[in-house]
Amino acid sequence: MKSKLLRKCFQALILFGVSAVSAQQFQETDSQGEKVFYRIKSAAPEYEGRCLEDNIHNSRTSNYTYVLTPSSLDNVYQEWQLIPDAANEGAYYIKNKRSMRFIKNETQWVGALMNFSYASTKNSTKAFEFVPISEDEFLIRYTDSSGKQRYLSAATPEQTEKPKINVSRAQGTPYAWQVLNADGTKTGISIVGKPFVTVKSVDHKIVVTGTDDYQIFDLQGREITKQKNTALLPGTYLVSTNERTYKVLVK
Repeated sequence: MKSKLLRKCFQALILFGVSAVSAQQFQETDSQGEKVFYRIKSAAPEYEGRCLEDNIHNSRTSNYTYVLTPSSLDNVYQEWQLIPDAANEGAYYIKNKRSMRFIKNETQWVGALMNFSYASTKNSTKAFEFVPISEDEFLIRYTDSSGKQRYLSAATPEQTEKPKINVSRAQGTPYAWQVLNADGTKTGISIVGKPFVTVKSVDHKIVVTGTDDYQIFDLQGREITKQKNTALLPGTYLVSTNERTYKVLVK
């Protein structure tokens, strides 16, 4: 079993609650140890060519912390480092290259929209999950303190109603995002055909969605428990599904 396991135009960002990850896809550093940066572009046709930007340089004249602006390779405020969350596969802290600020999943109302704040360190925020919905599109979500899943969406300040989301049909909507290399090219990451599986740690338990066929092992390859939603001691565990093995940190 052990050997088998080891093989195996300002558009503002808004957030809405919806009831609805994948393996780590994006590198934090390259083979030389240099930081890797990405552009996060809206996949909605109405926001074509617009990328997520830290709006710190316009903070005196704009109420929005983050905006969508036309893609520009000279604009370092559009470059983001995606820092993996060790406790959750497919989740990342989103840090801006120029401002060094993290997107914080706390919001306040600005007009009819909910505006994100920022954090100086990743310990002051939660990671965002990048949920694949097509070959090159993602939903970006996190779970708030009440257990409700929330999603990033693009919108205009003039909007008075939030867009509706259907997770199974979110491609090309304001909730859909593309992650590009800093030079604007595609990352080359292909996610078509991968299972829509989430593996994460919640309240000393390992929670798996998207499949019922999985096993939990310790780092020595010993099966820990066959019961679902069983509280575990703090430590690192391996969750084996039919498709792959996930490493999960339980705190």
